Amino acid sequence: MQVATFGSTCSPCSAQHVKNVNAEEFLDRYPQAVKAIIENHYVDDYLDSFKTVNEAIQIGCQVKMIHKDGGFEIRNFLSNSHAVLEGIDEAVFRECKELNLETTSGTESVLGMKWLTEDDCFTFSISTHAELRQILLASHVPTKREVLKVVMSLFDPLGLIANVIIHGRILMQNIWSSGAEWDDKINLALFEQWRQWITIISTLECLKIPRCLFPATNIDDLHTLQVHIFVDASSSAYSAVGYFRIVGKHGPHVALVTAKTKVAPLKAITIPKLELLAAVLGTRLLNSICSVHTLTTIKRFLWTDSSTVVAWIKSKQRKFNSYVAVRVGEILATTSADEWRWISTKDNVADDATRWGKGPNVTINNRWFNGPEFLYLDEANWPQPTLKATNTEEHLMIHQHTLSEPLIEVNRFSRWEKLMRAQAYVHRFIDNIKKKHRNMSIERGNILQEEIIRAENSLWRQSQAETFSNEIVILEKSKGQPQMKHPNVSKSSSIALRWPYMDVNGILRMRGRIDAASWTIITGNIAMQIEKPSSMKFASASKFPN
Repeated sequence: MQVATFGSTCSPCSAQHVKNVNAEEFLDRYPQAVKAIIENHYVDDYLDSFKTVNEAIQIGCQVKMIHKDGGFEIRNFLSNSHAVLEGIDEAVFRECKELNLETTSGTESVLGMKWLTEDDCFTFSISTHAELRQILLASHVPTKREVLKVVMSLFDPLGLIANVIIHGRILMQNIWSSGAEWDDKINLALFEQWRQWITIISTLECLKIPRCLFPATNIDDLHTLQVHIFVDASSSAYSAVGYFRIVGKHGPHVALVTAKTKVAPLKAITIPKLELLAAVLGTRLLNSICSVHTLTTIKRFLWTDSSTVVAWIKSKQRKFNSYVAVRVGEILATTSADEWRWISTKDNVADDATRWGKGPNVTINNRWFNGPEFLYLDEANWPQPTLKATNTEEHLMIHQHTLSEPLIEVNRFSRWEKLMRAQAYVHRFIDNIKKKHRNMSIERGNILQEEIIRAENSLWRQSQAETFSNEIVILEKSKGQPQMKHPNVSKSSSIALRWPYMDVNGILRMRGRIDAASWTIITGNIAMQIEKPSSMKFASASKFPN
């Protein structure tokens, strides 16, 4: 073949092979230019950076010459330096032809982002096309197809605005869960979320993110380079964000490197599991940063606000459920336990991508782009864990609560009564096996009311353990007593304001004003006056009146 067939499966591989073979013929004369062609080309695009103008001109001219020798013409260079463009004879192309006709002068797309060469910064825009502008009108109720079109129009490979895009993907997941068809209008509740989100993304056009991580910094300061990874998870998403930190003559400097976010799966999953997934994501992000960047880091830090995950990673015991064991193994394969640190939620910058709150801040001066405030202090002044060191046994208890598998598959039942009876039979079967080994009489016949109650309590406990695992561990210490003071659960918990407590059966309850009132319970022909609900006891009967 003398040409590459467009659309053929082998065409990308053939094009890359020919490009590299042609470059390798000049390896002895121009080693740096050959390395740039092999490592810094993306298909037919060349992207590189240099420390000096002269180096950029030299490598640029050599790259053009090598390509030209093989019959390839590389042109339409862009640079933040006019001297570089003039040095490689590229200024003529810039003056006579504007490639990006839909954008303002002086911009060009780089993997979906807009690079303002004059200001040397990145920016984003979603209202370029007339079709998108129509969808973003305040009075327009979008369909599922239109929402997806807007979400996918924001392609952010570096994760610079991942804290904004992730909420659009969460919205898309909610629309999908609602059962709407592709051309159906979204419902009112989802439309309110849509309006909040597009109000925030409309401000992205004013955002300018500097391309240079550390402008006007002494090159010797890079020898103090550190990388910091923050991870966090919520019931909706989990995220990891990475920063570079150097200590210069005028103090520390922190810059956002990249971020990665993922929507939580539709299948119900506990918060500790999601926090563990975030830790895995942070580990992979750290490896990617260290392998892609040519800068050498002297120290690595990984931060999480989950004490459970920290205990799993630092535990010397490895008797975990396979789900936890596999992921902890991946984390420890490329990171050490000493590199992981606990941090409070208020200092965890990854929290900006996982929780909506009032909406993410998209100004250039917020902590998402500049890192948390404590990184600008000396390491001795960094926040230290305020919680007491939790031993492995306590975290194994959390593990037992959150990772226990249900006895039966709940989704197979369409009625609550059938589910309770099936659960009761399973409990009886387990009890009979234990009694058989102890030479005791086993239960037979119809299910009793006491067994139904036991099965119902078991189902409640299983359901609550999947959602409120951390709260259960905290409230179990005061089991059976409604708390007279506010429970010591995390303020970020969705039930923190409901005054939760755990009853004698291990089920989470909500304490309200009615608990302080006098109750009269009537069962059959017996009336009982109860003054203190916290100490009342329930008696079960085999039969109940109609």
